[in-house]
Amino acid sequence: MADLATTRTAVRGSVATYAATFTDEDTGDIVDPGATTITLTSASGSVVQAATPMAAESDDTLSFALTTTHTQNLDKLTATLTTANLGTYSATLDIVGRHLFSIAEARSYHDNALADTDKFTTSAIMEARDRITEEFEQIAGVSFVPRYEYVTQNSALLDSSRLLLYKSNGDPALRVTSIRSVDARTIGTSTWAAFTVDELAGLYVTDAGLLVRETGGHWLYGYDNTRIGFEHGYVTPPLPIKTAALKLARYLVVPSNANSRALTETTTFGTVQLATAGRYGDHYGIPDVDSVLDRYTDRVPVVR
Repeated sequence: MADLATTRTAVRGSVATYAATFTDEDTGDIVDPGATTITLTSASGSVVQAATPMAAESDDTLSFALTTTHTQNLDKLTATLTTANLGTYSATLDIVGRHLFSIAEARSYHDNALADTDKFTTSAIMEARDRITEEFEQIAGVSFVPRYEYVTQNSALLDSSRLLLYKSNGDPALRVTSIRSVDARTIGTSTWAAFTVDELAGLYVTDAGLLVRETGGHWLYGYDNTRIGFEHGYVTPPLPIKTAALKLARYLVVPSNANSRALTETTTFGTVQLATAGRYGDHYGIPDVDSVLDRYTDRVPVVR
């Protein structure tokens, strides 16, 4: 069985390259997948790109050119790669509103530690940036870049005009900026009906993700009977969050000689306590990063 490494994110409206590499899960050696096609499907199930051959690069990487048509909307695309030698693989391509920071900003940050393009590849910085983006959202409960969700959830309260939105990971959806689509299913049926333009216009959503039908009636009673596509997150990352992300990226990409298990350090001046990830509530063990995340952690208000 081979492992698949792919491009994880692209910015809305951009032209980008989708890259994929197959490696042996035991040895880590590059594996030739043979002729490979890619199909892109939106979160709602519509085909964005029919099966198309991927180009084979000289460094054993497969590539596909993403156009503004593929990236025109915030979305979570499913990339299905069908190979001649290894079978079929799937991966998610997240179309986001922007990144926490650019590659150029990472390379020029602070002491220019990431300036060496040979030692610190663009792909390594991109991988660190994607990890930081996801982890910051998990920690703070809110995305610091615009993102898209398409979820199926319950509207189980009878005769209720209110519905609390959740993301696909089960967390409440905070800082919801747009409801793009709603489909509802009557209990006992398998038929989905899309909200009309007027019904969508009659929705009001709070920053805490409470979706209210101000006009047009109530949510239909039932379980797994409502599909909602929505955008959420900060329009622009707050400057302290961006700075914290840059600091963490430098820490993740540049190898450190420090023992990751050390809790104290003894010098000629005595013994000092080290900030350590997972201890005393520290997220990363980097005070400047942890304190910023604590300040920007959103709390979900009680809905009554």
